[in-house]
Amino acid sequence: KFQKQMLTIAAAGALTAVTALPAMAFENEFHGLFNFNTVFSNYNNGTSGNFAPNGLKDKAQMNNYFEQRARLQYTAKASDDLKLVTQFEINNRWGKTVGAIDPNTGKPIDLGGNDLDADGLNIVTKHVYLDFNIGKSFNAKVGIQPYKDTIKGIFIDADAPMMLTTAKMGAYTAQVGFSRYNDLGGLNITGGGTVERIGDRNTDLFVFDNIFAINKDTKAALSYYFLADYAGATDRKSVV
Repeated sequence: KFQKQMLTIAAAGALTAVTALPAMAFENEFHGLFNFNTVFSNYNNGTSGNFAPNGLKDKAQMNNYFEQRARLQYTAKASDDLKLVTQFEINNRWGKTVGAIDPNTGKPIDLGGNDLDADGLNIVTKHVYLDFNIGKSFNAKVGIQPYKDTIKGIFIDADAPMMLTTAKMGAYTAQVGFSRYNDLGGLNITGGGTVERIGDRNTDLFVFDNIFAINKDTKAALSYYFLADYAGATDRKSVV
């Protein structure tokens, strides 16, 4: 009888704990865009629309290409202080076969879905990061996210795997970040049946931004960016 009473009390306690927890409701946000671009030009002839001096035809004849881009963004917002941001991208240049060279056939592997039937796989990750606040003055973003330096993107303006923290104190804002955007560990680069340890051949970026808002139209910034490139290190270790 005592055991039955204890089980009843335990069950009632568990039920009370469950009912006391508020249901976490996520706000779901969906965004997207579609762009189409066609270029007719006698100088815009390189990869990604760049100028290639050696690619000009006789008498600078005109060339053309067609490209499209779609972006799909989903944000799961748990509260004003916590959200998950994701964005995916589908890029196509009509007729272009996207992919590496197949070593068996010597031909490109079609991954883009840009030819007839368009049945290739072409969706890439643009953003996946967690955005959260600690208090009213501290924010952190962890994951693949957009980052632009304080000198109008001259040094870096890209989507990067990054940890970025922002602290605001009145008119002063401090940003401290770390990004590892290259890691060759685990690749059989040295040959001989060995692979390199993960974390031995990296390229790391350390970010420290100091921003002071003089007024609503004027800001002063002092930034320090440290690039640590170990990708070409010769004293690395290898494991079987």
